[in-house]
Amino acid sequence: MNKPTNITDKQNSQELFIEGAGCGNCVSKIEGALKRIDGVDSAEMNFALRTVSVTGEVASEVLIKAIETLGYNAENA
Repeated sequence: MNKPTNITDKQNSQELFIEGAGCGNCVSKIEGALKRIDGVDSAEMNFALRTVSVTGEVASEVLIKAIETLGYNAENA
């Protein structure tokens, strides 16, 4: 018997490494840019680890491009 698909079952969570973010303002810029992308439900950066966790239905290439547009480097964790 198939159980109904829940919306949360379809959400993806991705983690990216960020290079070049050196201050709290950088964190705000990165999180803000990612949250404005259609399909992103949440974006939270861990400044100490230089990673950002993104939840939603968006290709990692789109996320990376948005971060690189701001002047930072990003790659899949």
